[in-house]
Amino acid sequence: MKIDELLFSEGSADFYDPSFRFTLESHVAYLRASRQTYVINVQPHDTVVYNQDLFGFLNQAKVPAYLHWLVMRMNNFFSPYDFNSECVSLKIPSSKEVEVFRQSWKTTPVLTT
Repeated sequence: MKIDELLFSEGSADFYDPSFRFTLESHVAYLRASRQTYVINVQPHDTVVYNQDLFGFLNQAKVPAYLHWLVMRMNNFFSPYDFNSECVSLKIPSSKEVEVFRQSWKTTPVLTT
């Protein structure tokens, strides 16, 4: 196995832009209720292994890194340290649906004064 195969794709820099995160935060309720959002079950042993390490758990669950922050917010976490033994499932947004938000955000003009 080549070392490059172990790297996770961080996705576009847009996903880390505070303005885009504000846009996503504004649509968290919609994403939680969306039919395209899916749920993954969290096994009790995973909450022990990944206690207070949501992003580590999401990496092993093969959730793309650019969605980690959004998954955290969709599940009412304010920090990856909030992931603990009380978590039994996580809502994961559709990457296609998130991409629609990103494309809309990129094409919406920003007004400056």
